[in-house]
Amino acid sequence: MLAPYLIGKKPENAVFSSRQVMEERYAAKRVKRKMKITLSQAERERKNAEKATSRVGACYNSKSCRRMVKCLIARANKVIAELNKKGANIEKILHWTPDQLRHTTTADAMESILKLAMERLGHTDTKMTENYSLTGKKHFRYC
Repeated sequence: MLAPYLIGKKPENAVFSSRQVMEERYAAKRVKRKMKITLSQAERERKNAEKATSRVGACYNSKSCRRMVKCLIARANKVIAELNKKGANIEKILHWTPDQLRHTTTADAMESILKLAMERLGHTDTKMTENYSLTGKKHFRYC
């Protein structure tokens, strides 16, 4: 699934780079430009491009992911609102954060681990298995 994104990438580089996205966006804008660029515009674009690139990190962090999700949900909800005006019946996307996704994934994983442990230990009640897991945490450190 990630193979197309790994082509031409060095192992030490980020797979998804916010800096690379910004550079590609500016390149696409330059290609679509209809009028010739004057010298002063070229100089101004060069300075602005340097500023924007220097502010953008080499890879995404938790803050930029949160901001990206928020913007994408807002965009999607605008499209949904337009479609609903035309007669579609689509629910808006509720606000969520990457942390909520992470916690949900962790909760699902813990639930499946708990069910597996119940089966392996032969317990019929989850409370007994949870009791084992709570006492085990004192002696065990989870990674």
